[in-house]
Amino acid sequence: MPDDVGRIIVKFRTALDAPELQRLCDEIARMANARLVRLPSASGRAVFQVAAGSTVGALLDEIRKLPSVEYVEPEITDHSARQ
Repeated sequence: MPDDVGRIIVKFRTALDAPELQRLCDEIARMANARLVRLPSASGRAVFQVAAGSTVGALLDEIRKLPSVEYVEPEITDHSARQ
């Protein structure tokens, strides 16, 4: 997995109330040395901008351990699909 990924996508397991969602997003932002760039949508996914120099693989492993997180993945654009 490349460590130069700029953003990560976090999918939450269940619908959370606003205070719990804010607490969780703040916790992930602290863990990832990141900032929230897109609030969770109806699908329960949020996008975070990760600080340059972060080790993304280890970061994803840590976020996956959170009980409210269903999955976390790097936001990657497939440039090979362009013609």
